[in-house]
Amino acid sequence: MLCISTNTVKGNFEEKLKSVSESNFNFVEIPNSSLFFNPNEISENFSSDDQESPTILGKGNGATIVYDSQNGFTESFKMPDQKIEMNNIPIPTLNLGVGIFKETELMFRYIPETTFNREFLGQASLSLTGLGFKHNLVQWLPFAKKLPIDLSIQAAYTKLNT
Repeated sequence: MLCISTNTVKGNFEEKLKSVSESNFNFVEIPNSSLFFNPNEISENFSSDDQESPTILGKGNGATIVYDSQNGFTESFKMPDQKIEMNNIPIPTLNLGVGIFKETELMFRYIPETTFNREFLGQASLSLTGLGFKHNLVQWLPFAKKLPIDLSIQAAYTKLNT
């Protein structure tokens, strides 16, 4: 998961306890199996000469699909062509970090459970929780204190539930 963030630091750096709130977009990598689907696997009423068609995230030419109802009604339709492939999707996340000591930060990440229903796609839900820590390494490198950068090491665990 790639994370792009902007930080807002509240408090004095000299204080022993500080809080950092971040507005993040975490990018979730989409597996290749979710970029296409086989129209022949929708249900027994649907068929196609094409073995794959792009999903809204995939790139390629849409398949022509035939719907054949049990009562003799038949209709064909063409899935839309997709011009852009999306291998990553941004997910906004609430992050909270609390400085504990020696420029070490304890981090929490959270998305409350959200349930949604998208007609024929069905009902789904999404939630996210995470925990981690980050430690600033520049304080231990005397030459680096004069550079206009911060260098940190970070470890975190994030669980995305769908």
